[in-house]
Amino acid sequence: MPAVGAVTNKIAVRYGIEPSAGTTPTSPLQTLLVESVDIGMDLAFTSIDVVRSDRQNADNLLTDATPKGNISRYMDYGASDDFKLLAMQAASWTRVYQATSASVTSTTAYTVTSSTGVVAGHIVKGAGFTNAANNGLSVVTSTTGTTIVASGASLTTETSAATKTVTVIGYQGASGDITATSTGLGSTTVDFTTLGLRVGQFIKIGGAAAGNQFATAVLNDYARITAIATNALTLDNRPTGWTTDAGTGKTIRILFGDFIRNGTADNSMTIEVENTEVTGGVFDYQGYQPDSYQVQVNAGQPVMETVQFKGLTEAQNSSTISNGGAGSIVVAVAAQAISAVTGFARFYENGAVSGKITSLTLQISNNLRDQKAAGTLGNVGIGSGTFKASLQAELYFEAGKALPLWKRADGATVTNASVILKDPTGNAYVMTLLAAKVTKRDITRGKVNQDCKLQVTIDAQPDSTGSNLTGYMFQIDRIPYLAA
Repeated sequence: MPAVGAVTNKIAVRYGIEPSAGTTPTSPLQTLLVESVDIGMDLAFTSIDVVRSDRQNADNLLTDATPKGNISRYMDYGASDDFKLLAMQAASWTRVYQATSASVTSTTAYTVTSSTGVVAGHIVKGAGFTNAANNGLSVVTSTTGTTIVASGASLTTETSAATKTVTVIGYQGASGDITATSTGLGSTTVDFTTLGLRVGQFIKIGGAAAGNQFATAVLNDYARITAIATNALTLDNRPTGWTTDAGTGKTIRILFGDFIRNGTADNSMTIEVENTEVTGGVFDYQGYQPDSYQVQVNAGQPVMETVQFKGLTEAQNSSTISNGGAGSIVVAVAAQAISAVTGFARFYENGAVSGKITSLTLQISNNLRDQKAAGTLGNVGIGSGTFKASLQAELYFEAGKALPLWKRADGATVTNASVILKDPTGNAYVMTLLAAKVTKRDITRGKVNQDCKLQVTIDAQPDSTGSNLTGYMFQIDRIPYLAA
């Protein structure tokens, strides 16, 4: 017997970034896979109580409406980056280089509007091309004003389109050129200042192939840049056991993606929820902004992310408002969920591993407020408040790891904290409190036959340790995995 009414299994969730608050997106809406969605408008009625001999109230008057809601989903790589961008109120992701409307003019060259910023040795990735060969990885050998040449590539001639891009996602050194030093990476030939890297940015050292990695396995991991000189990258948050390695015979790869830091660009989005079994069951929520963004890591569970929203309007429509209609809707990003078992790379505090965690929550908040006005049902605007970022963690109370973290609160010492999460392929996010203090701590000792655990809260504050970081509190790096 068929179900009575609509079922949640047949709900479609879509979104698009708005050109201005409450305005329909000009690009087709993007489908988003979610674990749950609770978007709507809370209505407020006021009972009109008057003196009547029959003791009845006169009316229930609609006096207010508050658009709000939340979306929860299994965290994956690349599917919800627009939500992270808007939650951080960042204008855009900061990257080394990306060309749009690219074309392929020979078997070894991309043609772009400008190749400024691309140098020999950069690893580039083509995307959005019709020919699969053009969407691969290649190492740049030379550039001209409008050409990026990758010797050894096997490209196919193809005309340009707005969706065809070429992006720098790493660098490959010459054989034996890049070394591991006591403080980071060194070189003889490559000038690190020309690669487009920035202080505070995380990098992944070592490619997938043995020839692109250091022989010392522990070095092929993530670290953060603290200084950039001609022949030296100074790194902190280095992996445990860091040591020197001459990189003899190795063409070492350094992988870097892009990042965002908290800002003041309060952009908004339209969220569309369609009950596909109900005629006219399309609901559009416009002028929605992330009030908070939360990542939850619990041992033995998938990593979850939740976005809380405040918005402007709600409307019921007979069909999608996607630009171009139902046929233009962009399909959901094919991505793999991140597991707290295999996807939790590490939790670093003050540049060192802080022990084994049982749970961890990262949260950022914009402290948005509803703006009301006479003559308008709902909100006329969304006001931005103070940006906050915090991390709560529970970890086993280990000597040499949890104890230093516990002591950090005594002197109100400024520290930093980062969490690295990877999908099954190896694509990674690094989420960092750039400067912070331990503001709460507690050791749970319990009864017999239990584990002693440390519970801490770490609150972010503006960082002032480097010219590239001054004034920022929170950063998200996304670093793609290179399969070759």
